[in-house]
Amino acid sequence: MTKIIRAVTDGSEEGVKLRPRKGHRNLDLIEGYIPKSAKKPLHCRRTLDQYSYYMLETTDRRDEDQVVFRWAKERSQAPILMVDQLWLWVLPDVGTVITSLPNTHRPSESFDIRKLLSAEILRNKERDAIQSPDDLVGIVLSLCLNIMTRVGPSGVKLHQCFQSSINTIVSDL
Repeated sequence: MTKIIRAVTDGSEEGVKLRPRKGHRNLDLIEGYIPKSAKKPLHCRRTLDQYSYYMLETTDRRDEDQVVFRWAKERSQAPILMVDQLWLWVLPDVGTVITSLPNTHRPSESFDIRKLLSAEILRNKERDAIQSPDDLVGIVLSLCLNIMTRVGPSGVKLHQCFQSSINTIVSDL
């Protein structure tokens, strides 16, 4: 992702292997909203490692060494865990909560916070009524923080992936 952003903002796309334009959502987004001359920050979806090592030209090699990636690769899948930024503002005087979240790359994923939030607010008849902005903030945060307990695209909970990886390391000792 870092390569793509630099290529678009510097106008040096020739040296970067870009996927075909059709269907490349990140490239379309960057080119649509950032002029080539801009040097302003762009908050893209990233792994925690990509966030920590933002100064690297690329994190491709590091991405392939992540627990989730290695675990899934052994099973002929190749997801990588993204931890999206949640932007949340509370306007207490008017009782308003504003959230901003990126879209998931696959809208059917069980990690689509917008869908989960909508389902929780509109369909969950067992929860207490939302009576204040703080109640809504609690629901939003709860949905964002319970990522490890949700079933992922491969039908496995993320904590099972880590548990399996730790068991493999221990058994190799």
